[in-house]
Amino acid sequence: MPQLISPGNPDGFVYAPYALAATHRLLDDLTREPACPACQEACGVGPDTRIACLSTPRDNEHLIESVYSPGPLPTTPLGSPLAETWAVWLAEHDNHENTAHPRAVQPYLLDGSPTDIDRLKTGSAEGQGDDGNPGLAARSRLAEPTTGVIVLFRRQTAGTARPRVYYSYDQGGLHEADSRHYRVRDDRPAQQRNRLLNTAPIPRSWFRHLPPVEEWETPSTVRINRRHVIALSPDGECLRGPVGRLRYSPTRGLHLVHRS
Repeated sequence: MPQLISPGNPDGFVYAPYALAATHRLLDDLTREPACPACQEACGVGPDTRIACLSTPRDNEHLIESVYSPGPLPTTPLGSPLAETWAVWLAEHDNHENTAHPRAVQPYLLDGSPTDIDRLKTGSAEGQGDDGNPGLAARSRLAEPTTGVIVLFRRQTAGTARPRVYYSYDQGGLHEADSRHYRVRDDRPAQQRNRLLNTAPIPRSWFRHLPPVEEWETPSTVRINRRHVIALSPDGECLRGPVGRLRYSPTRGLHLVHRS
C-alpha cells in the first residue's frame, strides 16, 4: 500500500518549503528588534522587550515583499537552505508556466490578427468538446469533463398505517425534496438552491461502466424536468438511475460499484 509521507509541519501540504523557511527567518528577525510603542502598550511590555512586532494592514506590503522578493539572501546558516529552496521554487513556477503556455489562447496571432473562434476548439491532444461531442470547449480546462446529476434518497414515513414514500436531499430524510411546479420564477429560489447543492458531478470515464444517462429511469413521483436524477436507499444503494452501479457513503461520497 502507498504510504503518505508527512512534511512534518502540516503547512507543508499547502506552502512551498521556501515560503515557510523565509517566513520563519522574517519572524525570527522581528524578534531581534524592540517592540513599537503600539505593541508595547497592547502587550503591556517595556521598550526593551524583544517580540515579533507586526500589524496589518500597516505591514502587509513590507512582509510580502520581504518573503517573495528577498533580494540577496543572507550568508548565515539559514542562507544555504533558503537559496536552495528559492531555486527549486522558481524552477517549479517556470515549469507551471511552460505547461500552461501551449494551452493558452492569446488574444492576437503572431501576424497581429485577432484570434478567431476556431482557435478555441480543443485539439487532438485535449480530447473532444463538451459532453463527449466534437465542438467547442475550453482549451485550458485540465479536469475531466463531468455530467451533473441530482442525488436524492428514497425514504418512507414510519409509525402510520399507510406509510408514505418520499424523496429527501439527505440520508436521514429530514429535508424532503420539493418537486412542485412553480408558475412564477420568484417563488422557487429555495428549490433551485437545494437542487444545486445536491448536484454531484459524474466523471466521463465512469460511463465506461454506466449506461447512458438517457436510459436512466427517474422516480415517477419526482417531477424534475431536463435534469438527470439518481435515487438512493438510506444506506446508499442506487435504486433509480444506473441501478446497482453507483453507491454513496458519507466517507467516500458517490462512487462506482465494480462488478466481479
